[in-house]
Amino acid sequence: MKKTRFQIEDDPIFEGFTDGSMWNGFDNPYFTLKEAKKVVNYYQSQECEETREQFNFSLDKPSMTYQGIDLYFFGGGYIWAEVEQNDL
Repeated sequence: MKKTRFQIEDDPIFEGFTDGSMWNGFDNPYFTLKEAKKVVNYYQSQECEETREQFNFSLDKPSMTYQGIDLYFFGGGYIWAEVEQNDL
């Protein structure tokens, strides 16, 4: 796992973790609960109903724990891209 940043197109950048896996060429991010809530809140506040429905995540149970940090998986169907330092 590596700590990094993720973004969907020109949307806000969120801090998360990657295990290097991808879905259809897009990154599969993991977020802490605090950051996962930011992601969900951002996409739940969009005008597009489809976007709100797609980001209707349950944050009751983490997907995994890494070095004592609970992480929530947000990949597998979203067009996340890792944001590298030189992309900022």
